[in-house]
Amino acid sequence: MSKIHAYNTVRSFYRNQRFANDVFPYIERSLHLSITGFTSSIWMIRNSATLLLSTIVQRIFGPSKTKDGEENLSKKNSMTSREFFNKYPSLFHLFYQQLQQTTRTRSSIESLSSSCLFAILLILRRLYPSPLDGIDCSLTLDKLLPFVIKCEESPLLRIREHSSKALLALIHHDQYSTIINQQISQLMKQPKDKIRQNTLHGRLLQINAIFESMKKNHLQFTFNSSLNLQDMLSSLEWCIYQNNCSLTQYCYLELLYNIHCQIASNDLTNSIIHYMSNILKTADKVTIGSDDLTRILTRLIIRLEYVDAQFKLFMFVEQTRTELSFVETLLSENNLSLFENNLRQWVTDLLLTMDLFNEQLYTKACELLLKIIDKTHNYERLTRRIVELIEKLRRPMSLAASFCLISELLPLCSSSKNNDDDLIKLVYDRMNDFVNGESNDECACAILNLLSKARSCLYNSCNAERKCHYWGLILKLSSFPSDAVRETFIKVIPLIIDDQRLSGVFGANCYLTQNVLFEYFTCDALLYSTSDLFVNLVLNLFIDLLREINSSDEGEEEIRLDRRLWPSSEGYNNVFVTQNESCDHYCACYGKHLLSALEKILGKSSKVNIDKTIAMIRDQCNRLIDIQTEAYNRFLIRQRSTVRLNLMIEFLRITHSLQGIQLEKLPQQWTSHY
Repeated sequence: MSKIHAYNTVRSFYRNQRFANDVFPYIERSLHLSITGFTSSIWMIRNSATLLLSTIVQRIFGPSKTKDGEENLSKKNSMTSREFFNKYPSLFHLFYQQLQQTTRTRSSIESLSSSCLFAILLILRRLYPSPLDGIDCSLTLDKLLPFVIKCEESPLLRIREHSSKALLALIHHDQYSTIINQQISQLMKQPKDKIRQNTLHGRLLQINAIFESMKKNHLQFTFNSSLNLQDMLSSLEWCIYQNNCSLTQYCYLELLYNIHCQIASNDLTNSIIHYMSNILKTADKVTIGSDDLTRILTRLIIRLEYVDAQFKLFMFVEQTRTELSFVETLLSENNLSLFENNLRQWVTDLLLTMDLFNEQLYTKACELLLKIIDKTHNYERLTRRIVELIEKLRRPMSLAASFCLISELLPLCSSSKNNDDDLIKLVYDRMNDFVNGESNDECACAILNLLSKARSCLYNSCNAERKCHYWGLILKLSSFPSDAVRETFIKVIPLIIDDQRLSGVFGANCYLTQNVLFEYFTCDALLYSTSDLFVNLVLNLFIDLLREINSSDEGEEEIRLDRRLWPSSEGYNNVFVTQNESCDHYCACYGKHLLSALEKILGKSSKVNIDKTIAMIRDQCNRLIDIQTEAYNRFLIRQRSTVRLNLMIEFLRITHSLQGIQLEKLPQQWTSHY
């Protein structure tokens, strides 16, 4: 137990930024401690050694700069092998010793002590060759190369995978073709009944990793004089026909795919087609690696433009339940023109029939249909299905994908007027459910794009209710505090409202953009003799604003009277105000816009009954005046409470309901303009 605590104590030093410089001289000893801990027979020690290793690796190479972490390492998380071993020279000899011991025989590779290979390969894969390698004879990386290649025989999948990545740190670009030829030749010489699946898998992984690096660096592969493509195909065809392991079948097809990208050959194309046909017929025998097999089959069919295999591939995907891998692969491919019609039908059927057990698959399917959508097709049935599914979705990405898809499908729906009204109402209900519920930037931006792209359907100049729903969403989204939503709002509004003031410098200011927005909203509201819908809309938005200001007031710091209470009105991004004050000012500006619109609408439509709202706000206003007066007397006030009070007093002024409001209790500078 004391050893475990010691590991965790050492780890805590490396995690603490205050000791960053102090622990630097001990990195080599700590790595040695971690690597040797992997060979312990006690699981808790191995676990502590793993945690220590991850912390030290992060301290050496920095936190991951990519989303997928270990899969695609950034150059910022790497360094040259020469630089690394010059910083930590004793590690070279440690790595050499451990690799030599654990890869000496097959039994040593399969023993528990081989676990330390994982730690060594994890570090080696973060290195890349230096042009100066070999100048210092004591640190010649060629010494490590045969041992890393030998790791292909490990029974541990992760060690085989890491060995294929670590191999790239030990060889230069001019050695790529040579290593590939050597590996393929050795594979061809071994009898199929003598080679183990682990070894076959590890070797193919290493070859494919080199091919992937060649593709990134735009390098060309060539067979050497002692090896040709036809011999390879005939010698290794057993990897498909006499091999029951789906994982190694995938790796061999990946190898053929990489070669096909480098060398154009009819023999290779015909062989690949035969291999694919054989695998597609035996979907019931696929076990481990079905997702990888689906990916490579999809990529090969698209590359070879093998249109006849489409329906076989669809059946294979359904039988192996690998729809997610299939859709993700299609999203990464660009040349889908030959397959669009059948793919479009397949994705549409998938969305119509699928449940939401896998929201990730649903999201990717929506993205794929967006990519291959047919602008001439009627998607009313699918649109209704998507609208129904939105209620059951939980992930923000799924909601955003749904709204993005609806923005493209809705204008393509053609139905009778009653059905159309019903569908539009459902879409508005789903958007309002989100906007009035938990907010998410990605979904809010998707709804803004939906309001823009499907405006011809959602905004009907002859339908006051639709207009009111449309403006309600626009006004609510215009008040979102998120920078991402505001940026989308500024981009989308000029597409909705054709006004020169929304372009150029003025269009980039959300405050000025909102001025223009409320002008058009008020004009729309004044077109109707009865404006109950629009008055109720403004009242609901205003009450929501007051509620949001009140809910944000509880945890806010108190500020003194010498701080500015009401920032200047040039815009919410005033450099002379603090972040909280600018946010409060934005709330005040939005509230003023709402009240200005309400005043104009009420001036034309005096029959609207808002007595209940007036009574509620009058009661809240008097209570807040008492609170603010006491805060003022104590020389401590709350900024947001002041904003809220001013908005309520302004509302009562435009509704001619200031009677009974105890304004005399407030400081004179607060009430002089009333």
